[in-house]
Amino acid sequence: MEWTGHVEDPDHRALRRAGRTSLVLTVSFLVGAEAVGNRQLATVAAFTSVALLGIADFGGERRARLAAAAATLVVGAGLLALGTAVSSDTASATVAMFVVTFLVAYTAVFSGYFAAAVMPVVMIFVVATGLPGSLSTLPARLAGLALGGGLSLLALGWLWPSRAAAASSQALGRVLAALASGFREMAGARGAAGAGPSVDDLVLGAERAIASSAWRPDGVSSPHRARMYLLEGSRRMAGLLRRLRADATTPALADEPSATALLEVLAGELDRSAGALVGCGPLPDPAVAEAATGAYAAGARSVDVDLLPHVKSSAKPDSLPHVKPPDRRGG
Repeated sequence: MEWTGHVEDPDHRALRRAGRTSLVLTVSFLVGAEAVGNRQLATVAAFTSVALLGIADFGGERRARLAAAAATLVVGAGLLALGTAVSSDTASATVAMFVVTFLVAYTAVFSGYFAAAVMPVVMIFVVATGLPGSLSTLPARLAGLALGGGLSLLALGWLWPSRAAAASSQALGRVLAALASGFREMAGARGAAGAGPSVDDLVLGAERAIASSAWRPDGVSSPHRARMYLLEGSRRMAGLLRRLRADATTPALADEPSATALLEVLAGELDRSAGALVGCGPLPDPAVAEAATGAYAAGARSVDVDLLPHVKSSAKPDSLPHVKPPDRRGG
């Protein structure tokens, strides 16, 4: 494949990761080799920082990332001790490496953080078995694991963090707030001037924000998948709002109390959802919307009761274009 000269690095994710890894690796090795003066400690500290920052890819919120990295260090400490114990005997080291690698690699079937931690844990064990030393070197090695792991935790949590997830949530919050305003206007008066085109623009902006956020090599994370579901729901609600405004044959919603109440409840729940996305409001209550929907279905006479289920933006000619996510597989 011909290289076009363009390097794609959304949110500067690769740049920030490379910076964190190189900085912590250098500091860990210098502290171990020069300040402490122990090569075993320096080597293990350097490889631990590479394992946690350069190989592992712990996504999600800060607390979840730190918990996953800390759990990896705990498992790594046990395997470091085992690898040190068999490092002086080639046959024992070979058998142990086969068994440990097989068992650790198999945990990837659980996906998520298990899959992300497989290679770092294996790397720590390989370093322990490949670096000759007796059990008397174990304290220095564990100190190196603690040094490299501690610095890596600090870097993973606070050094050049990604803002892509927060930007995606804020973009979705703006979409839901605009939809709430549009539905509230529709509940007040049929054909009221609203922000129809701007809602479409906001949805498209949210698509771009989500598409440019970090994609993990072991699969899409649960928060990212939730944002994608919210985006699809927002797309459908934008299509519903356009249909309500454009369909001149539908009677005025203000003439149907149950429909008006439903739109007002929907607007309120969308406002609460928008606030929850940016972390400044309570979560919406699905029971409120379900009760309003039930009242509408039971009492509506002049308004089409099947309006909501039939609005699928992906099947409408005026649906919003989809932004294709960038290819993260590399090559």
